[in-house]
Amino acid sequence: MKKILLLIIIFLSASCIFNPANTKKEIYVYKTVHSFDSNDSLRESFEYIKNDMNITGKVVGAEFPFTKITYDSNGNQIEIIFYDELGQIRTRRINSYLEYHSGIYLHGNYSVFHANDSSTFLGYFDLEGDTLKFRVGEETYYRSKSILDEHGNEIEYIGFNASGDTFNRGVYTYQQLIDDIYVIASLKSYDMNDSIVANTTYTLDGLTLLIRTSGNDHITASSTFDSLGNLIENTHYNFYGEQAQRSTYTYQLLNP
Repeated sequence: MKKILLLIIIFLSASCIFNPANTKKEIYVYKTVHSFDSNDSLRESFEYIKNDMNITGKVVGAEFPFTKITYDSNGNQIEIIFYDELGQIRTRRINSYLEYHSGIYLHGNYSVFHANDSSTFLGYFDLEGDTLKFRVGEETYYRSKSILDEHGNEIEYIGFNASGDTFNRGVYTYQQLIDDIYVIASLKSYDMNDSIVANTTYTLDGLTLLIRTSGNDHITASSTFDSLGNLIENTHYNFYGEQAQRSTYTYQLLNP
């Protein structure tokens, strides 16, 4: 079964989900997350409780959850609810998705609602060939556009101002992690004058991705994956190459 993993920013909410026709996609979601400080002392722990296609996230020991995520059968997050410390709804986001190619889904239009269910933010995505454009609310201009490869990976991002002028740009390449799972290999960032401002490289050492940014003599972050391509450990380092924080992740099958 082919899977595409997008790792532009290390986060599990992927912007593209691949599910070949007539196959069952195994969907893995968080079970636990543990966060450690620079001394590697446990700072905070989170648990995620599964109920059908819903996942509720709680800080271990807390009375109320902080989030609830609802998935569709393709593993897309169709609703995300955030709660305040008293368990009351703070915001609610409803997502739709676009089918890029057969079985490849991209983020589509979404709405964010406040506690009183009044809409506070509307985001729109328009797909034109291999280009995904993003705009907000009633704005008549696009805030950004992304150029995609055949798998739905973002290979170029361009941000625009209200006048339609480019104010930042990113160019991405990818590499094979295992089998048909791919992660980012490089990111070059450009400013409004199209001058390069950062060059980040991602080097694979087995199932660990080592991240280096231009101008830094040390690794700035590292990410380790399991044999299924799930992120199981993520570490950030300070300017001196010392651990600043570390997080570990375990998973559960959403659709056994």
